[in-house]
Amino acid sequence: MKQIEGRNKIYNLTKELFYFDRHSVYILMTFVGCLLGTSLLLLGQIDQILAQDGKIINDKSINNTDYNPETMHDLKISFDSIKINNDHDLLFEGEWRIDAYVNGKRISLLSNSSMGVESGQTVVFPEGEKSVNLQVSDNENLRIITLGIEYDSKTDQLKNYLPDISNILDDKVPLSEDKDKSRFAVEPLIAFDKNDAIGIIAKEFTVKDDFGKNSKHDYCSESSGESGDLYDVVDTNCDFRLFFTID
Repeated sequence: MKQIEGRNKIYNLTKELFYFDRHSVYILMTFVGCLLGTSLLLLGQIDQILAQDGKIINDKSINNTDYNPETMHDLKISFDSIKINNDHDLLFEGEWRIDAYVNGKRISLLSNSSMGVESGQTVVFPEGEKSVNLQVSDNENLRIITLGIEYDSKTDQLKNYLPDISNILDDKVPLSEDKDKSRFAVEPLIAFDKNDAIGIIAKEFTVKDDFGKNSKHDYCSESSGESGDLYDVVDTNCDFRLFFTID
């Protein structure tokens, strides 16, 4: 009799445990189902909000008459020739070195150490040899700066030396500042020897003048400060005339 009662207790306990586990699983599944349903509902609402925002943004893009994408201009600056007005050497040919910088891009115009120039001479560059390609936007400038020296120091001539100022030029500052940088760059080379500074070309073009496109340009160099060595003051006004084309 006791054995039968014990078996009944075990059976009832097992039945209760089974029912509890099954009920727990049912509760858990119900909870997970509710959670998934809520998540899907929230995702659906988020999609609707994003779709509505996208529609608003697109509508604004279409209806905004002030929208104007930045326009880029492909430019080619070709240096054609240079006329020497004052070679800065009374007895012999002038030993000139001239670099041009187009928005900071350096291009050597006169750099051959064996080539001399004389007053009145025009040096013509081979077609396409002295040119620079670049892109500018409507809110940028096209700026051309030159740097030059007439060398009399034999040591400097052997080095064929001109300072590189490409890393200090900035077409976003006033043009006068870049011109001063070119002038200051040669001062250490002319202060204590017979080297002479050469006049400077400093020109700027903007979208207002169509960046000077489809035109031939020629400009006489401006004074570089009329600086020389300790024993000489050199007039550098209109030392040369530079001819170039912008396409």
